[in-house]
Amino acid sequence: MKLSKIVLALATLGMAGGALAHGYVSQPASRAFMCNANMGSQNKDCGSGPLYEMQSVEGADGFPELNNGPEDGHIASAGVASMSRLDEQSETRWVKHPISAGKQSFTWTYTAPHKAKSWDYWITKADWNPNQPLTRASFETQPFCHIEGNNRQPALGADEAQECVVPAREGYHVILAAWDVSDTAATFYNVIDVDFGGHNQPGEDENSEADAPAAWHAESIYVGGDKVTWEGKEYQARWWTKGDQPETNDVWALAK
Repeated sequence: MKLSKIVLALATLGMAGGALAHGYVSQPASRAFMCNANMGSQNKDCGSGPLYEMQSVEGADGFPELNNGPEDGHIASAGVASMSRLDEQSETRWVKHPISAGKQSFTWTYTAPHKAKSWDYWITKADWNPNQPLTRASFETQPFCHIEGNNRQPALGADEAQECVVPAREGYHVILAAWDVSDTAATFYNVIDVDFGGHNQPGEDENSEADAPAAWHAESIYVGGDKVTWEGKEYQARWWTKGDQPETNDVWALAK
């Protein structure tokens, strides 16, 4: 039984990036999705995979058990060769989402949904090293959020938000979201770069003055924390939005 599961997992992984490319965290946007043009290609030099296949970060079941799931150092890519640039790790490598401890929403978007076994969310330990490759030891041993799938098949597109309670942290951390599907031996692994009250952009100079936010544009996609200017005022997005004009929609709040 175990051997057949491994064979099935290998077959599934061999097809990743093609017919079996199915889901990604869209809010807050995963590291891979931040490479995509729909997110303004905010993450740079991502390689070919994440540019078009952010839904294909798919690996074997079993994380965080040893010898199951993605290998240490390849957790962000789930071991998929075309996603290997996602495994690069430093304090300034990736754009980060502002976040705070407490109740937070996570949204998955599905392009070819499978029946779900479960969703799990881990966060890096308080003393993790952001300048070392991500390993099992980087993360807490238990997920801070577990949601049973009950064999439900999500609809195409953005699913309803999942509510989780994020533990307290300071500065830059990584959240690992995993969607374990029940009809294959594979799991979709998405890392999300977040910041608890520090700097949101990679390579930011602490002594430099912040540039004014860009003007709001109807065709641009914004996520929670993004700032824009509109008619001389500065607004901040509360959650994912596109086409919702500031001052006319609750998704926007005046920036502090």
